[in-house]
Amino acid sequence: MSSPSPSASSSPSASPSANPNQSAGPTTAGSATAGQTPLNYFLWLISFVCAQASSMWGQYVTLKYPNMGMFAAYKMAIPFAWLDWVFMSIAVKLGDQYKLVTPTQDTFTLITLQFTAILIINHFYLHQPLFRSDIIAFFIILFGFAVSFNNLLSKVLKRPVPSATPAPPAGGASPGPSKAPAPPIALKGDRKKVKLLKKIWGIQPTNDYSALTQN
Repeated sequence: MSSPSPSASSSPSASPSANPNQSAGPTTAGSATAGQTPLNYFLWLISFVCAQASSMWGQYVTLKYPNMGMFAAYKMAIPFAWLDWVFMSIAVKLGDQYKLVTPTQDTFTLITLQFTAILIINHFYLHQPLFRSDIIAFFIILFGFAVSFNNLLSKVLKRPVPSATPAPPAGGASPGPSKAPAPPIALKGDRKKVKLLKKIWGIQPTNDYSALTQN
């Protein structure tokens, strides 16, 4: 009498394939934060500092020469604009590739570093006085960046912190194109502009900017 064969449910090879997406959630979450290392944050910050220092110096370096012609000022300033473009491209690539910051935090960083560079150039290069209000404004900007970067207000109010990385769809399927059209701008003052743009260019403005944050 032959022994009964093992069923498919008790087979070792059948159980892993029963739910192939069982570990998809933790793996996706881990891969999204794998690049958020101190080294990547350091490289991102250094690139941002170099970019904005070059940008501000290129804009203010010609102020000491009021009699300089336009072409001479352009020749003096344009190399710093090129440096700004190179370093800013590196910073944005690092921030987007490793999900270091959100686009809003990129803007906060740009404002903070530009304000710092302006204060330094204004005081040491243009020899303009530095007032107490300038220092207070600097710390207000730093506080705003800290609130945004650490989600301090959401934590104090015990509200859920939205994720910068979109959650993967259920079942592991790749998200397809949205069937529903994006909602149009609903402001009454913009209706005439919407009609004019649609009539001239054949485009429909929208207030849906979710595609801008996707890779």
